[in-house]
Amino acid sequence: MNNILLPLMLLGPSQEMTASWYGEPFHGNVTASGDTFDMYDQTCASPDLPFGTVLLLEHDGRTAVTTVTDRGPFAVDSTGAAIWPLEPHPTRDLDLSFGAMKMLGGVMAGTIDVEVWRLR
Repeated sequence: MNNILLPLMLLGPSQEMTASWYGEPFHGNVTASGDTFDMYDQTCASPDLPFGTVLLLEHDGRTAVTTVTDRGPFAVDSTGAAIWPLEPHPTRDLDLSFGAMKMLGGVMAGTIDVEVWRLR
């Protein structure tokens, strides 16, 4: 992923969202967009944003730029398995790649609140 180039073109006001992350079990698998998931890239999953949407995320003064390449996060049962038919997670808005979550300093927390701006 390229570094942020200034000036940024923000498309609309920011939103606060809750983000979780995913990594190892999905590394190398094909995403919903058809890309191969690389847990070290700066990507994310959203239940409804179009594939290719670029987001600027901020958490505690740290930033990451991610591209939507997958769908999720999804609601899970008590064992952690996705509920079928798939439904959006009730409390999480984005699922970040491990690399994006690491940039934001949230890996150990598991979920974090992020300020989100749409760049493209």
